[in-house]
Amino acid sequence: MKNTTFSLSDTELLSATKTLVREERELSIKVLWHLREVEKRMLFARRGFQSLYEYAKVELGYSEGAAHRRIASMRLLKELPELESKVESGALPLSTLAQAHSFFRAEKISESQIKRELIVELENKSYREVQKELITRSTQPEKHFCESIKPVSLSHHKMSILLDEAMLKDLEELRAILSSSKGSLSVQEVLQFALK
Repeated sequence: MKNTTFSLSDTELLSATKTLVREERELSIKVLWHLREVEKRMLFARRGFQSLYEYAKVELGYSEGAAHRRIASMRLLKELPELESKVESGALPLSTLAQAHSFFRAEKISESQIKRELIVELENKSYREVQKELITRSTQPEKHFCESIKPVSLSHHKMSILLDEAMLKDLEELRAILSSSKGSLSVQEVLQFALK
């Protein structure tokens, strides 16, 4: 495909970008419709895949996250098809639908009306705002957050943990105590000191 954006005027470029974003959202809905039908007909199994998720990763070339978002969104839209217009408008991105779908499953929420009411609260929110809202509403917040340690280089790792308010307060108090004698410390330095 040839890139012709350089030949567009500023006005044309901005207009074309808006049009493409609208078309991209409409196309996303069509992809979800197709995935729903592939699942319904069990076509992934006929192609030798054990799940729709595996099919989406291997055959369609989606990353793990992209496959999960599309399948979770597809399943939620299957139950609540009226949300499709919100996806097309951008008020509900696939990441929000996927988070909501996972939340409903973990919390064992099956009533469609409760789902609708919560999803209205999630419209036009960022990924982090949605995550915060769902964890706040959870009966067991730890179920929605997996602790993880991932390598980011040969010598460094990124750690994600869930702290409640009491733990965060304790961490900040320790940081204040140590900083009074050692100067301003990062959370990493406080943890390193505590572990030693």
